[in-house]
Amino acid sequence: MVKIRSLLNILATLVSLVAVAPLFFYLDALVQGAFLLALFGGLVFDRRRWYPLTPLPATLLSLVCVAGYVLQISRTSLVEPMVNILVLLLAIRLITEKNSRNYLQIFVLAIFVLAGSSLLSLSMAFLVYLLLLLLLVTVGLVLLSFYSTDPELLLEPGKARRLLTFSLLLPACSLPLMLLFFAILPRTEHALWNFLNPGTTATTGFSDQVRPGQFAAVGHSRTVAFRVSSEPLDAELRYWRTIVLNTLDGTGWIRKNPPGQEILRAQREPPRTLEFFCEPRQGLYLPTLDRPLQISGLRYRDIGELIFTARRKNERGVHYQVTALPSGQLRLVRFQDRDFYLQPPVAVSDRVREVARSIAAGAPGAAARIDRLQAFFRGQHLRYADRDLPETTDPVDTFLFQK
Repeated sequence: MVKIRSLLNILATLVSLVAVAPLFFYLDALVQGAFLLALFGGLVFDRRRWYPLTPLPATLLSLVCVAGYVLQISRTSLVEPMVNILVLLLAIRLITEKNSRNYLQIFVLAIFVLAGSSLLSLSMAFLVYLLLLLLLVTVGLVLLSFYSTDPELLLEPGKARRLLTFSLLLPACSLPLMLLFFAILPRTEHALWNFLNPGTTATTGFSDQVRPGQFAAVGHSRTVAFRVSSEPLDAELRYWRTIVLNTLDGTGWIRKNPPGQEILRAQREPPRTLEFFCEPRQGLYLPTLDRPLQISGLRYRDIGELIFTARRKNERGVHYQVTALPSGQLRLVRFQDRDFYLQPPVAVSDRVREVARSIAAGAPGAAARIDRLQAFFRGQHLRYADRDLPETTDPVDTFLFQK
């Protein structure tokens, strides 16, 4: 005999696994671990009919998880905190006692999680995950109708197979229509909701992303961004620092906060204090003099890589002080994830790949490879331009070898 509850528990696990799989590597490491533990722990708890979290602690834990990631939501970081919240809520639901409402919550959360993955990456694989999730959720809803009538219902193996077969026929009948819409509706290499992953829209003022190859010219603006009051600074020391773009998303450079928290120290120079007067603008990033040590005069966040953000949008202009070492030496005190900075783009041209291999071949270490890289870049006679820029789908190859 097959328990209807056991079938639903297995389906809830499979639904969760299919929903999270396409965005698993976009999640924070803590969320990844929590989900995997909940996935396997839920099966064990369901089998033993014993659950470590009762409804009240589960609700409180859910509120804490939501609050922790809501604080990270900003204009430049919206999707990642939201999908982390959804996956954590799904994980909590997997390890708590389940009734009809709880199973339905798992199915709904799984649908939202899979939809969230389309905001980060969209490919033909998404269709496979969508079809699998549709099949599993449909079967789950059919079983749930029986479960709501009798939670302890037992099915003979033959009847269970017939019930599952009938459940699979429902989405199978709609599959041709889904394939038709998937074929005729436009698809893009960008995320599903383009307003969260803008393509070629021009930006006036400070931009938190760079997409080379998509514009033929860079516009100029004489609008004042910020003013600085300080002791006289030599021209070569007036290097202003606002953001570090550290991640390739396929078509350009964006910023992601590095995992862990590296600690950098600047030394060999008395610190200088400067007053910054920033004009109103969108965004949270605060301009500083390079090699900043600290900011005073307003509430801020240190997000790593000597980058600081305000706690709220600069809609009226802000005034703050920056202590910096403009010619100091940087020393790395702690660094947790070196691989974060060594991720190549998804598509690399044959010429770029060949140059990389020749530079790495025979080099005894990282320092030697960096020296060879410097020599290569100098040998290409690269120059800065803001007009007559090449519009191309492979800006790195075009920049290095053509124009």
